[in-house]
Amino acid sequence: MTNIISFKDISHTRNDQMSYHLASEEHFRIQIFNLSENEILGPWKCEGSIVITFIAGTVEATINNQTTLVTELNQALIMPKDEFSLKALSSVSSVQFIWIPAFAKVETDTN
Repeated sequence: MTNIISFKDISHTRNDQMSYHLASEEHFRIQIFNLSENEILGPWKCEGSIVITFIAGTVEATINNQTTLVTELNQALIMPKDEFSLKALSSVSSVQFIWIPAFAKVETDTN
């Protein structure tokens, strides 16, 4: 069934791609990021919300200057205008972003 997503499959297939989309619809977008050890996403701010699911590995998540070590199958909710970054601490880490709305503006220069 194509409407079912297996996190185990996501973490083992297509891990040679830095990022890819599972879905891109009018109201949301699902994107996977595969990170190497010490690779950093961000800091970013988004005008929409993002649900982040940590699929594989350990990641250092910083949201509004608060840093937490996050492991597999945990989630974070990024609200509009929250500043966040992710740093992979494992040799291979995978995270899923659900962007709401699909193409909300993202600021990459947060200074």
